[in-house]
Amino acid sequence: MRPVLLSAVFAALSAFAADFPVGPAVRVPLKDYKPGQTPAEAMKTMSLPAGFKVTLVAAEPRVVQPIAMCFDEKGRLWVVEGMSYPRKRGEGKGRDRILILDDVKGDGSYAKVTVFLEGLDLVSGIEVGHGGVWVGAAPELMFIPKDAQDRPGKPEVVLDGWAMQDTHETLNSFTWGPDGWLYGCHGVFTHSVVGKPGTPAEQRRKINAGVWRLHPRTREFQIFAEGTSNPWGLDFNARGDMFITACVIPHLYHVLPGARYQRQAGQHFEPYTYDDIKTIADHPHFTGSILYRPAERGIIQAASTDEAGGGHAHCGLAIYDGDNFPANYQGLLLFGNLHGHRVLADQVEPKGSGYVGHHAGDFARSNDAWFIPVSQRVGPDGALYVSDWTDPQTCHNNNQEIWDRGNGRIYRIAYGDPKSRAQDLTKLEASALAKVAVDDPNGLLARQARKVLAERGALADDARAFLTAVVADGSAPVERRLRAFWAVLSSTADVADLVALAARDREASLRAWAVRAAVERGLALPLVDDADPVVRRELASALQKVPAAVAADLASRLLAHGEDAADHNLPLLVWYGVEPLVGADSELGIRLAVASKLPKITEFIYRRLSADAAGRMRLLGIAARTADLVARERLLEGLVAGVRQGGAFVAPAEWSAWSKALRADAGPNLVALVNELDALAGDESSRAFFRGHLADAKAPTAARQRALAVLVQARDRAAAPVLHACLTDASVSGVLRRLVIQALASLGDAETAGRLIAAYPTFSPAERADALPALIANPAAANRTLRAIAEGALEKNALSPVAIRQLKGMRDPAVDALLAQVVGVVNASKADFAKAKAKYVDLLSAKALRKGDLAQGRALYQQSCGLCHQLFGEGNHVGPSLTGSNRANLDYLLENVLDPNALIGKDYQLNVFKLKNGNTVSGLVQTEDAQVFNTVMPGGVKLAVAKVEVASREVLPVSLMPEGLFDALTPAQVIDLVAYLQSPDGKTKPAAAPEGGVWRVEGVVEGESLKVLGKTGGRSSNQKMGGFKASRWSGNDHFWWADAKTGDILTLALPVKEKGSYQLTFVCTKAHDYGRFELRLDGKVITDPQGLDLYNAKDVVTSGELDGGRHETPRSHRLLHHLVRNVLNVRLTSHEQIDHALTDVIADDAKAGMHKFHRERQPDVAETDHADDGGAIVDLGDQVVLHRWRIDHGVRLSVQRRLVLPRSLHRVAQW
Repeated sequence: MRPVLLSAVFAALSAFAADFPVGPAVRVPLKDYKPGQTPAEAMKTMSLPAGFKVTLVAAEPRVVQPIAMCFDEKGRLWVVEGMSYPRKRGEGKGRDRILILDDVKGDGSYAKVTVFLEGLDLVSGIEVGHGGVWVGAAPELMFIPKDAQDRPGKPEVVLDGWAMQDTHETLNSFTWGPDGWLYGCHGVFTHSVVGKPGTPAEQRRKINAGVWRLHPRTREFQIFAEGTSNPWGLDFNARGDMFITACVIPHLYHVLPGARYQRQAGQHFEPYTYDDIKTIADHPHFTGSILYRPAERGIIQAASTDEAGGGHAHCGLAIYDGDNFPANYQGLLLFGNLHGHRVLADQVEPKGSGYVGHHAGDFARSNDAWFIPVSQRVGPDGALYVSDWTDPQTCHNNNQEIWDRGNGRIYRIAYGDPKSRAQDLTKLEASALAKVAVDDPNGLLARQARKVLAERGALADDARAFLTAVVADGSAPVERRLRAFWAVLSSTADVADLVALAARDREASLRAWAVRAAVERGLALPLVDDADPVVRRELASALQKVPAAVAADLASRLLAHGEDAADHNLPLLVWYGVEPLVGADSELGIRLAVASKLPKITEFIYRRLSADAAGRMRLLGIAARTADLVARERLLEGLVAGVRQGGAFVAPAEWSAWSKALRADAGPNLVALVNELDALAGDESSRAFFRGHLADAKAPTAARQRALAVLVQARDRAAAPVLHACLTDASVSGVLRRLVIQALASLGDAETAGRLIAAYPTFSPAERADALPALIANPAAANRTLRAIAEGALEKNALSPVAIRQLKGMRDPAVDALLAQVVGVVNASKADFAKAKAKYVDLLSAKALRKGDLAQGRALYQQSCGLCHQLFGEGNHVGPSLTGSNRANLDYLLENVLDPNALIGKDYQLNVFKLKNGNTVSGLVQTEDAQVFNTVMPGGVKLAVAKVEVASREVLPVSLMPEGLFDALTPAQVIDLVAYLQSPDGKTKPAAAPEGGVWRVEGVVEGESLKVLGKTGGRSSNQKMGGFKASRWSGNDHFWWADAKTGDILTLALPVKEKGSYQLTFVCTKAHDYGRFELRLDGKVITDPQGLDLYNAKDVVTSGELDGGRHETPRSHRLLHHLVRNVLNVRLTSHEQIDHALTDVIADDAKAGMHKFHRERQPDVAETDHADDGGAIVDLGDQVVLHRWRIDHGVRLSVQRRLVLPRSLHRVAQW
């Protein structure tokens, strides 16, 4: 124990540190980050704060593709190698492994590596505890038992139903909570329906964004909280509060039980959510637009995205609780920023019931363009351990061949030279474990001790007595007492005395945990009138779990706290618990609304009471009978708010009498509300009133907008002439003018298209987007619009690609004929993607982009991308914001523009509604309830489509973003647009890229450099590939073997430096004049018995990554540098369609023509200091192209694209 240091740690935790730690002194600009560095180079390049240093824990070939990791109770590091990501490989084909790294020297070297289990498929999460390993591998969460020698037993499927629509948004970030549950994250575009195997669908739990938890003993599964985007990072601070990191939307959330958080897309499962809790961060990590940010925060933007933090993609989270860093690092949130290739730091400050998150700067700047920090964990030495996926590809891509399977590192970042204090905690008695759980200055060791206590299932009397005494010690730091509380809570079911003790404490955090524990264990709810907002937030969460009678009483108490109205969490937490009560009992709902001192919740209660016709009628009757004018007006405001959200209002039989009663002695606002209901009920005089109000140039703009909204909701076709007149009315401008134009799409008047066409030249770009839905609302309007384009009255670019898709979907012969006349063939075929990408790679050179016109690019952006996306604060929030994305990467940008349908989130799929009035509406469904679809279209045009109006709905398996975006642009316009998209701020041109002239994958040996040892026929040479555009070849070159006959053999030298187990992977070139071949290693056939068919009818392309199996490679036992040769034979098996063949072999990790090999680690074998040289021969038959191969810790052949010879892929090329 180190009690002095422990006291310092707790003191640092007790107050918010206003002085953030100083970040790295060296700040290399992001544009100058280096690609393809070796581990040694990467460590030398990394910038850290003064006093910190980085050491290598493991790297390729010992560890590759580290996608998840955790520490165990012995201080060992468990690592998942994600060799299957991003797609499941199939039964028996999984290549993921779980490794155990053991720091036998206690210095962070982790020299001993053991393979625990291999052959897994698509693993995304791991934790160790309760006698085994918890593994997430969609569609399953498994428990793999292990014995004392770490031998795996038969896996148990604990939960299934985890979906895989988007495999970088499935179950991840496994972490043991302070309460002993296993917690994890889940992303928004994967739609899981989770339960124990065999559970019926109706009894399963749905999750498509949020945090889940699983009890390790009872196997109970719960959704802890819902919302966010793609969270991939979760940890708990010293008060037991959970935080997660997210992507695209604001990045940081304090997560509470039962809460619902802002979503990147789609809607919450509960239709009456109405609002959700936003980020706690007061800053973004990119410049430009900030979505969902409360305006009152007054955020100061950084000068550049690099300065702000690097971008909007985040991964991992470790809240520092170790004993190695200086005191002002305690409680710091450390997590990866993927596009910034760094580890960031945020600091949270308590505020109200929660926190505010401040940016504490960069903690570690890698200065490495391939650094991808997926996981961060505090280790048993107090250092920070960071896993690095290591790949030129940063963003998720479903192409399994694009990822570099031969790289991966784990770094240790430490202050000074700490030594590990890890020990086998399972050997300690309960009393000793309790002391570690409470007093160890390293949070990891305290957590592990608590976990071991929980595994034993019951606390020894002396341990419980000690822990209870600590909880009762009011003089001790609250963090120490919370540790003791959690140790008891996670170990035993009998906690009534503990809860009672904590409920009497002066510390709000301890009282809050007493409330949570009481709810979890079914005890009487304490502290219902607590004065502290931290306790009240737990009471608010409890509303969803306690019996209805208890919840009703508690709700009335919480609603009385008017001081909570502006709190970040409390109003909405209360609402999530109150809503079911209101839905079940309208009289109770009205009583709660009347008593409420939280204005937002009052509004929501009335809105919920008005959500269906029966509820509206009940509320309306109560309002009509209420003499209190203030109460009557509040009731009617709530009712009208519900009607505005829900569509049609059908007047009851009593409406005439109720209307008169409602107007009695009413003020102007109450009269206007009754008039609105009259108009929606079909009263012509009321509708005429609103038409006149809209036409009145002297009326206030807000009143005219309200009148327009009423007429649109009433679908008042008689209002169309008024709207037409507004198009030429000088008093109708700005927002009102846009709303008028948008409204015309919903009224279905035959004259609308002509009026819009006539006014079109006066429209702004935004107004033209507003007009488009009405111009193509039905076949008649579409005909008129297309004829106007044909006659030159409208420009061809008036039709967006989405509009063209809607027109084609009408299946109207006249529309199809006109469309072919004015537009021609639209949307390039997806089959041409490779060729299209190569075309634009050539066009969009660094030199060309530096000459791009940013002003023209901005104008083009506003006309195209800006219809759906925001960039630098401009555009519409239909699709994801682009500002913080990886848009500086040309491959990323082209893949998304040219192939937008490669990966589509369900909530971004195009919906086409055909209405009963003959109109068609296309767009995204942002929210949906029992009565209405709330849609949004390009340009930000929103339209509520009542379900009673819908004749049919079709959800197309395509993105709202169409293919062919570049097709309508000239090459110069494409350059201008991309230059603007890649600009850091919309004003500065993209940074100059290194001019190498030829695309090349770093750190590999090109196949054309391999030595030919022999061939029985044909000729061989290198072949320049710059003229073939459907794929890319490293160095624009590959090894070529041509003019051979069936049965001929080519033999190439394949140097292998040392004995080991190697995974052989190869990639070939395919063309119309190529045939079949057979590949052998040491005489063993490693291709299909029928041969590998390299015929491709159309283009010269790459074959993609092919699996040659795992092989044991011998080495010389006689001379240290004796060359031992294995033979890899390629033999021609079929001479059909053959003129020539290409072979390009790749050896990764080679320098200056020398191949570098490392013996693969065998279980329980530490690394040796030297190795014998060795060699191998590659024998290739006819018609093959081995394009580069890389060798490092395994044999990895990439024919044509790359031939790599590590046990795992090493630096796979992109194409």
